[in-house]
Amino acid sequence: MKESTFAPQPTSDTGFLGSSQMHQQIRDFAWEESLLGPISSWPQSLRTAVHIMLGSDYPMAIWWGRDMIMLNNDAYMHFMGNRQQASLGKPAKLMWADIWEVVGPMFNKVLDTGEAWFADKLLLYNERKGFKEEAYFTFSCSPIIQEDGSVGGIFCTSSEETRQVLSERRLETLRQIGAVSVKSGSIADVSSELCSILGASKRDTPFALLYNCVNNSLALSNYTQVSFAKELKLIPALASGAAWPLQQYAKMVAPVLLEDLSALLPHLVLPDHQMLPQRALALPIVGSGREQLSGWLIIGISPLLEYDEQYVNFLNLLHTHVNALCSNVRVVEQEKERNRKLLELNDAKTAFFSNISHEFRTPITLMLGPVESLLEQEAFRSEQEKQQLEMIRRNGLRLLKQVNYLLNFSSIESGKAKAGFCAVDLASFTKELGSTFTSVMERAGLKYSINCDAVTEPFYVDPEMWEKIIYNLLSNAFKFTLEGEVTLRLIDHSEEVELQVQDTGVGIAPDELPQIFNRFHKIQNNCGRSYEGSGIGLSMVAELVKMHHGSITVDSAPGKGSSFSVVLKKGKEHLPFESIISSDARTYQVSGKEGANPYLIEAGSWLATNDDTTGYSDQTNNTEAGQLKSTVLLTDDNQDMLAYIKRVLEPSYRVLTSSNGQEALAHLRSEAVDVVLSDSMMPVMDGIALLQEIRKQPKLSALPVILLSAQAGEEEKLRGLGLGADDYMTKPFSARELLVRIKSQLQIAELRKNALQREHRLLLESQELKAELTDILANMSDAFIVLDKDLRYTYINDNAGKFTNRTEVDFIGNVIWDVFPELEGTIFYDKVLEAKQTGQEVQFDMEYPTLNAWFDVKVYPYKQGLSMYICNTTVRKMEEQARQELEMRFKVMADAAPVLIWISEFGNEPIYFNKSWLKFRGRSLEQEQQNGWLQGVHPDDQALLLDNYKAALRTHKPYEMELRLLGADGAYHWFLNHGVPRFMPDGSFAGYIGASVDITKRKWAEDLLSKYNRDLEEKVAERTQALQFANTMLQEEIASKKKAQASLSRSHEQLRALTSHLQVMREEERKYIARELHDELGQAFTALKIDVVLLLKKLATGNVEQKLLQEELENMQKTINGSIKSVRDIVAALRPAVLDNFGLLSEVESQAQDFQKRTTIAVEVNAELDYIALDREISIEIFRIIQETLTNVARHAGATAVTIDVTKSEAHFCFTISDNGKGMAPDSLTDMRTFGLLGMHERAARIGANLLFDSSPETGTKVRLDVPLGQMQHISI
Repeated sequence: MKESTFAPQPTSDTGFLGSSQMHQQIRDFAWEESLLGPISSWPQSLRTAVHIMLGSDYPMAIWWGRDMIMLNNDAYMHFMGNRQQASLGKPAKLMWADIWEVVGPMFNKVLDTGEAWFADKLLLYNERKGFKEEAYFTFSCSPIIQEDGSVGGIFCTSSEETRQVLSERRLETLRQIGAVSVKSGSIADVSSELCSILGASKRDTPFALLYNCVNNSLALSNYTQVSFAKELKLIPALASGAAWPLQQYAKMVAPVLLEDLSALLPHLVLPDHQMLPQRALALPIVGSGREQLSGWLIIGISPLLEYDEQYVNFLNLLHTHVNALCSNVRVVEQEKERNRKLLELNDAKTAFFSNISHEFRTPITLMLGPVESLLEQEAFRSEQEKQQLEMIRRNGLRLLKQVNYLLNFSSIESGKAKAGFCAVDLASFTKELGSTFTSVMERAGLKYSINCDAVTEPFYVDPEMWEKIIYNLLSNAFKFTLEGEVTLRLIDHSEEVELQVQDTGVGIAPDELPQIFNRFHKIQNNCGRSYEGSGIGLSMVAELVKMHHGSITVDSAPGKGSSFSVVLKKGKEHLPFESIISSDARTYQVSGKEGANPYLIEAGSWLATNDDTTGYSDQTNNTEAGQLKSTVLLTDDNQDMLAYIKRVLEPSYRVLTSSNGQEALAHLRSEAVDVVLSDSMMPVMDGIALLQEIRKQPKLSALPVILLSAQAGEEEKLRGLGLGADDYMTKPFSARELLVRIKSQLQIAELRKNALQREHRLLLESQELKAELTDILANMSDAFIVLDKDLRYTYINDNAGKFTNRTEVDFIGNVIWDVFPELEGTIFYDKVLEAKQTGQEVQFDMEYPTLNAWFDVKVYPYKQGLSMYICNTTVRKMEEQARQELEMRFKVMADAAPVLIWISEFGNEPIYFNKSWLKFRGRSLEQEQQNGWLQGVHPDDQALLLDNYKAALRTHKPYEMELRLLGADGAYHWFLNHGVPRFMPDGSFAGYIGASVDITKRKWAEDLLSKYNRDLEEKVAERTQALQFANTMLQEEIASKKKAQASLSRSHEQLRALTSHLQVMREEERKYIARELHDELGQAFTALKIDVVLLLKKLATGNVEQKLLQEELENMQKTINGSIKSVRDIVAALRPAVLDNFGLLSEVESQAQDFQKRTTIAVEVNAELDYIALDREISIEIFRIIQETLTNVARHAGATAVTIDVTKSEAHFCFTISDNGKGMAPDSLTDMRTFGLLGMHERAARIGANLLFDSSPETGTKVRLDVPLGQMQHISI
């Protein structure tokens, strides 16, 4: 029973019955030795206060009396720290000596006045933890009034606010750092502000030094000046960072704790608490990529605070904030630097445009001058030459227009463009400018109208700029109006004039409108007359309008047209005075005639007749060799380019032309084309879109496509090739290069065509093979399944459905676990995932209880998923189970057999031995396998055994032989070894199965019988020789004494009769022995041999039941037991008893060993004597009693152990046989008819011994035989 433990009860004079630590300390304290005296003498007011204090979980303390003797509760122990052990019962002035200057006067005031005192978050530097610590406390001190009304002491409740104060203070520091603005400041400004913030937070950061990394060295950039007494940049070790071992940590980019501040301490300002920091933390400052170190921030660690997790977290957050701040500053500085460089680059670009434009004008002038001179001569060799010269002139003027655009653009960009305003008749001037587009509008089939209101007063404009505004707007309207009308209006309002250019063209998409006046912006996927354009025109118009202090707007909708509106103010007051050239109204002359106007020339090129540039070439379709020409489809929106390339290609190819991608697709649908040559930028459908459409259509996807582009960038080329173009040519290019490229693509196309034909042929063959494979898979006996990467069924053969009683619809497209959810978590689930994840082939067997079937599964991973072969192995599995069951039954029967059984396979080595074999050998199965069993065969028998066995292996016939085998007892035993061949169901040879019967006793009996026969013959011969000698002596005596003739004759006859009688006796004795051996042993062993052979044959075929096998083995055991008994009887009759030769004790030990081997019951013989010599009859009776007792133990006791004790007393020799069996009932001990007890008592009575029995179900049975010493002949000890 567990003992109860009780806390010691307080004495009745204390009254403090609590179980807290301070309850115990107050009870145990020797108050009688203190200033307060024993507790029993305390006033009730003090007792009450102590009760209240100890019962509270809030930190409380009591200071009693003028000495302020201290008591506190458990919650207050934290405030005391390492002072707690010595504080109880001591004056407060001693315990709080380090802070008494602060709190002492307050406590005395409470005692003196009886007024309470409250302090919120009071800073105290105490040493409760072994060092001077900065701590914050809130106190509420109340007087304790005694019974007489006087103040007896102070009742103080406290709470420590250190953690809260530190958290608030540090959060404020982090907030200030996070609020630092980086938009306008530099890195120097931000670092200065950062150091100011850290200097104001010197309780947490006593000092801070900020270093920059410059060329792998440190340079002090800023520091907290309030922390130092002098300028640190004048101290070389600190200014250069040589005082800090930080270079070795540069690659780690991690905080470094600095323990040595000797170089810094002399320069620090001593704070009011008189403690200088002894450690610092170096924080690495890195960029946003956290790869390159840009500096270090060294923060002093306060000596008054624990460097605990809270402090470390604060410094980590500080590190993060500083890193982010510095990174943001660098980003802002980099952005400023980038903007500065962009401005410089923009200025350089503008200057370049201006310079290059001037450079272009000289060669353009030299080109256009001779061309115009040639055109004026009108003496051409052919019309083709004239057309080529006109094409050169047109494109020269286009180039001049673009150069003027660039020059005007660069002038406006650089601010150098100056307007010269003069008074003009705006209506007449506008109408005249607009009328130059009349002919080109009519040629295009457009309705064109000009409506200009008369402006009553002169209007100030820059004529050249106004001309550019009109031409650009009309040119755009013409370009994007394929049908309908274009209208030019000038509307006179009271204070301003509005110019409108309206059209019914393709319109502008809403998302394009906000960018329409941006420089270099081009509307994508337009459906105008041409895709050409620089994106400068409308931008320049907007700038020119702006220089007139006017405004321009646009209103447009896709498919409905566009309307551009320019509004200018009347008068000149709004214009710069210095820009007004003339106030006289005049008519301004248009700068160029129609034939020299680049705007009109470009617009006219969009209307070039299609007879020369589109449709089929009128050249013959046959070459000189009579071969069919290859067809080239040429697509370009520039009519001059279209005509030029067509002339280059016509001598070698049949040429089809189109002006955009849609027309090209129409040709491709109706004509056989060998190669497509297309410009990449065109209206309606550009070359890229055309390429994509070609690649989408199966019949056209292999068609070679060469893209032409004026964009020379590598990115554009890669984009075109990436979309499927076969080649990409940048303008300008030579005619020879173009012809070579086309020829190359035609050759490649021919190779591709041949390859496609071969591929098609191979595809047909593969389809045929696939069909054959599908047929094979469909008709195979196993299930075949294909899964994709998501484990969805993509194919199953017929047997896959038959195995599971499902159709193909149940499988295809479904995930395997949706079809067979019960397989999740099984070996099938695990192995399929293993094959998918590892990409390795997996094979396994599985049972599918749902179908009551077994399957052999092979999973083969491939790029697109998994394939599975599933074989139904239910029948085979059942056969295996039946075979395993049969093998198990055979093993059980073989292990139960008393004979030694072995099995071998194809080779020489046995693979199985039954328990009887292993028990006899005293070895394990592993030890006997291989050549282990052969080691137990007698060396003289090994060669013969192997020869017989190998001969049997060659002939596959039964064999038998006698051999000697080493037993666990260390002795060789004789065995009759018989083996018969085993055959598989298909008739193939499988090995041998054999049995070995212990014939040691038979061999011993035969040897002993042979010995006795020889002894008998020798004795008969000796007696015959003696009789013959006597006969000779008698004959001599008769001869000498004729008188004894008659007597001699009678003696002679008696001798003959005796000799004859001895001979008859010998023959009868031999016949008797032979008959007994034949009748008892010969027949028994012959029958036993027949039974063994028959049993082995049945085992070899596997057609034997366990019950039948057990019955036959029992019969064999009975035969063997009977034979053994007969041998023993014959031997007993023929030879002296073993007891005579070896003595009783030796025979008892031998009997015990034999009993243990036969029954597996452990027998232990304990004898005090080495040898016992008794009368033969007495020894036999004692032996038989012991033998009968052991027999009863084996048959009835159910014991596992037997002990035989042999002891000697003064009067008796005692034999005791004990077992641990189930015992006998008391009535069984008195019943002489049971258990052979009657025979045992009779034997004991014959030798005058006393036989006693003691038995109970709990202890087993004990048999004791006491033999009087007087019965013994000799006892040797």
